[in-house]
Amino acid sequence: MLHAAVGSFVASGYGQVTIDEIATASRVTKRTIYAYFGDKAEVFTAAIERFRARDLANLESTADALLDVASRLSCG
Repeated sequence: MLHAAVGSFVASGYGQVTIDEIATASRVTKRTIYAYFGDKAEVFTAAIERFRARDLANLESTADALLDVASRLSCG
């Protein structure tokens, strides 16, 4: 679900994405999203936390490393 949500947020922007779109992209029901996360803000927060935990934890503090992370974000 988070992967689908991130793809939607990147493609359309946070304000334009709906729970319906995330559910469709995730192939789950809205009820499932609400059960796991609560609302769209919590889905977004969970996606950012996953990114922080997975990618930023191993990030070196160099400009090249930051560019690499930005590149991965923009490519989905």
